[in-house]
Amino acid sequence: VDTFSLSEKGTEQPEPSLGPGTVISESLDPSLQSPRPSLKDAAPEDQHTENIQVTLPLENHLEGKVGFKTYKNYFTAHADWSVIIFLILVNIAAQVAYVLQDWWLVFWARVQSGLYFGAFLKGDEDVVFVLNWYLGAYSGLTVSTILFGITRSLLIFYVLVNSSQTLHSKMLETILKAPVLFFNRNP
Repeated sequence: VDTFSLSEKGTEQPEPSLGPGTVISESLDPSLQSPRPSLKDAAPEDQHTENIQVTLPLENHLEGKVGFKTYKNYFTAHADWSVIIFLILVNIAAQVAYVLQDWWLVFWARVQSGLYFGAFLKGDEDVVFVLNWYLGAYSGLTVSTILFGITRSLLIFYVLVNSSQTLHSKMLETILKAPVLFFNRNP
């Protein structure tokens, strides 16, 4: 608000200078005015204050990469650091189980090819026992890969959904508690 021109009596209100990045907003209809005291109430002798013009800067926005701080604030909006560390450990365990499963299959194939080409001379019972042991280990790794994968997916879903809900609730609460002037300036 140009307070200098409001304090001068009998002179015309000068036009505000328009520079780049400014928006001009005129006052609302008197029927839509807030019941709070305003500049009109403060200066009743000055009748030309009805058309007060407010010069507002345009909103700033950032361009480029999203910083680590934004991710940290998003993940920690609902989850504690202990949950985030557990999430990281489950991700690592799921990836290790996935890689171990592939590595075990390659190892088993090498042992199997050695059995067929006579490198290992064992009885039939020993060969069946060894192959059953390899199959059991591979099955265990497969089950652990599935369990860690499901746990990882559910935990990530839980953390992200709850963080989103928490951030949305905070933003909504902030907007609802904003003064009416905020909505007059930001249509």
